[in-house]
Amino acid sequence: MQTTEKKGTLVLIGGAEDKQNAKIVLKKVWELNHAQHIVIIPTASRYGVELGNEYKKIFHAFGCPNPHVLDINVRGDVDKPEHIDLASQADLIFFTGGDQVKLVEVLNYSVLMNIIKHRYKNAGATIAGTSAGSAAASNPLIYDGDDFGFHKGAVKQGEGFGLLPDITVDTHFMERNRIPRLLQALASGISHKGMGVSEDTAAFIYPNHKLEVIGAGALVLINTTDMNFTNYHLIKQNEFIVTNNVRISFLVQGSMFDLNNWDIITDRSELHK
Repeated sequence: MQTTEKKGTLVLIGGAEDKQNAKIVLKKVWELNHAQHIVIIPTASRYGVELGNEYKKIFHAFGCPNPHVLDINVRGDVDKPEHIDLASQADLIFFTGGDQVKLVEVLNYSVLMNIIKHRYKNAGATIAGTSAGSAAASNPLIYDGDDFGFHKGAVKQGEGFGLLPDITVDTHFMERNRIPRLLQALASGISHKGMGVSEDTAAFIYPNHKLEVIGAGALVLINTTDMNFTNYHLIKQNEFIVTNNVRISFLVQGSMFDLNNWDIITDRSELHK
């Protein structure tokens, strides 16, 4: 993948990031470009403005003079002129947690979302999301099936924003035992690569498609490209899924990974090449 100089960084946070103490993940998000024009989108949450204001205070304390919370709950709220104006200037767009399906249904294919994607791909803006905000960044996205990840059909699939195409993202990953959930999605063939992000942990995906792990937990990468057997398409709904020859990587704070070559980076000087 070619590096585009003006492309921004995509930050995928696994949820429940520290908002009280050192705030390591959130501070790193802001420090990427010392954002001065921040838009916070809490659409996924049922406590939208309240949650948005919590992040607003945090980013203001870091050094952003006036972060803005976009009060978007339904499709009719999305493309208001004030939202378009703010997004057109944003150098950091932050999606909160909540319901990723609602988030995508409300925002996808809107003028606002097109502007956000343009800011990310062409103007160097950072796009960051936590929990549902991370899951929505991928395409396809997954939901449901937490307790029945190995039961065919328990995990549902949908369209995401496509900021990270062909890689399916899951969050709260180790805490909610979501390896079976992500593995089912990959066994179905909707995508062949998955990323599971633990709580208070983030994958910082730079413009060159290389990533760095920041935070207290683990980042899990699953690749089924070389999988030589799954019974997914042979069994009925609710029967157990079997897979073989799946590649899995566990990364922690400071780990670096090349998504282009799907391999670990051991030399830090290679991270931004």
